[in-house]
Amino acid sequence: MTPCSADGGKMRLDYSSHNSTASRSSSLADSRIHGRRSRKELPVVCQLPFEPAQCRILSPKKFYTSFPTAYLRGAHLWLFLSHRRHLLLLNVGPIDPPLRLPMACPRGLSKRALPCLLQVGRLLRGEPREAAASCCRRRTHSSSSPQKQLETKSETVHQKQICQIVLDHFEKQYSKELGEAWNSVRKVLTAPQCWQYGVLLNKFSFSSKVENDLRLKGYHLLFPETSSCFHQSFKCYISSTPGRFPAQRYRAGKLKEYYLLNVASLLAVLALEIKNGEKVLDLCAAPGGKSIATLHCAWPGLLHSNEYDHLRAQWLRETLESFIPESLMHIVTLSQLDGREMGDLKPETFDKVLVDAPCSNDRSWLFSSDIQQATLQLAQRKALSAVQLQLLRSAIKALRPGGSLVYSTCTLSKGENSDVITEILNSCSDVLPEDMGALANVASQEFVLASGVQQHELLVLPEKGRAWGPMYISKLKKI
Repeated sequence: MTPCSADGGKMRLDYSSHNSTASRSSSLADSRIHGRRSRKELPVVCQLPFEPAQCRILSPKKFYTSFPTAYLRGAHLWLFLSHRRHLLLLNVGPIDPPLRLPMACPRGLSKRALPCLLQVGRLLRGEPREAAASCCRRRTHSSSSPQKQLETKSETVHQKQICQIVLDHFEKQYSKELGEAWNSVRKVLTAPQCWQYGVLLNKFSFSSKVENDLRLKGYHLLFPETSSCFHQSFKCYISSTPGRFPAQRYRAGKLKEYYLLNVASLLAVLALEIKNGEKVLDLCAAPGGKSIATLHCAWPGLLHSNEYDHLRAQWLRETLESFIPESLMHIVTLSQLDGREMGDLKPETFDKVLVDAPCSNDRSWLFSSDIQQATLQLAQRKALSAVQLQLLRSAIKALRPGGSLVYSTCTLSKGENSDVITEILNSCSDVLPEDMGALANVASQEFVLASGVQQHELLVLPEKGRAWGPMYISKLKKI
């Protein structure tokens, strides 16, 4: 099927093999592409199977690497962008009055694509082309490696202003869900200068000099080496004072000596209790910290690290190449598959599965630099739970009977955490909750854990001096 082609100045769309929702709207969409659309009608969003070589657009204008492109027909603007091997076709509608982006975008739309659409809007509203173009360049960092692009974004969070729209949204939701605990959590989330970072030493490129430097700067081990719950080879240093140990740059062919991270994320790996020889799936693996931690906890027979998003998949590959020697890469499989299809592709294959699901990242969203983008994210927030449920159901299919699954997010949202797990337990008869009391007892020494959660759940709350999280973790077992 050729989803989009140009012939004699006309554009043709083929919806014949698309899902039922798109099929029902195909005639309406076809009329809209020729400009016959009432201004009172809602914008239409269509998602079509797509192969890059099959897509040709008349007179495309590039705003972000190769996509998105803008196509103007009559008074209507259509935007095309490539996302996860699909062609996304968005009818933004009449450009006079001023452009308004649709609030209902395709599910899973990459965050990095949204600023690009906003730049198109700025250009159409008459803002200086140079200003919009320079803003696009700042966002894309096209000459940098994927890892550097995403690391640069996280490193500049200290210079950003809090997005009041997001803060107001969180205030309304979390004050109800967390009660008084939200007051102390908010103080940390809104003050990046209070944030802390752990240092996970790379046992495959161990440096006693780095370890000595950490100790001299007041760092100590996250867990004592004598702890029976964790492997002694797992060395992660933390400090009670805010700050960040200097990062090591990516160098092709050379291993890094340590990995910087929010140490609450390690609890998800520890909850899996991985044993030597087991087959492990990291379903949403980028940027790669949990995959690295997995190899520090045990020697799995197979570690399958999967990441669907193209840019993040490149970052994952660079991370693993920076921390894992070539002699061990034979036990590591990298893939760029849709996690929602993994269960059908590899049924009952893995002993342990980690689903670090895409979520509304509270720390990141609070510092959204674009109000329109933040508004769009908040409007789409409820749809995230549907994707998370699909990922979990797929992961359960990929898990062998008797195996364990850990689900984690970096949000405080009940709708993306306990509500998702409750829905899975109510709808899947082959999984049961698994007690994490032993992990909670040990973790409570260094982490602030929310009260009132079930025995198969942990919710890490950041507070001053222990600014780890937010991190939600739940453990299930397949029967």
